[in-house]
Order: sequence, then C-alpha cells, then structure tokens
Amino acid sequence: MYVGRDFDPLQSDEKDSFTLDFVNDLANGERLESAVWTCAVFSASQEPDENAADRIVGTATCDGTTTSQFVGNEPVPGCTYVLQAVAQTSLGKTVTLWSKFLCQDAPVAA
Repeated sequence: MYVGRDFDPLQSDEKDSFTLDFVNDLANGERLESAVWTCAVFSASQEPDENAADRIVGTATCDGTTTSQFVGNEPVPGCTYVLQAVAQTSLGKTVTLWSKFLCQDAPVAA
C-alpha cells in the first residue's frame, strides 16, 4: 500500500536512511520482526537506472512499528524511485508499504 506521501528528494552523491511506519497496519502490541526493502525505477526524465536494486545499502532495521533502510550508491539524477518494504510481524503477518523519492543532481562546487 502507498503510504500517501513521497519521501524528500535525495541528491546523487548522498546516502540517507528512509523510514516507513506500519502503525496503521498492525494490531495493538504487534511489532515488526524483519523487513526486506527493494528499490525500482518509477519514472525517469533522463536515462533510466538499469541498476536500481543496487541503491539499497546494507540491511533494514526494525524498531516497533517502523522499519528503516539506507539508500544511496549513486542514484541516477532525474529518476524517481519506488522504495518498498515487505515486513514480517510478531503475529506472523506479512505487511507491505511503499513510497517514492526523486534523485536530484548533486550541487556543483563553485
């Protein structure tokens, strides 16, 4: 399910942590046990990123109702990426959320 808002843009030379909160998808006391994030191209205004899956950095972490994932590895400027988290819960459910972010050019040093 789409979370209802996009992440802030990421510059092509940045690495940042993205977080999704499953609070509305979990029962009282239920928590996330593990999560796997994927990255794919949603759209591209220039060259599409043929290696979008490689933008995932390391493994996801879970803390109660949230999961976080570092993303970077030189995303392609002009690409809008979809980040999706598939999580397993303490009650044995599988839940999914996704959102998008735009990659922007890194600023040029003067």
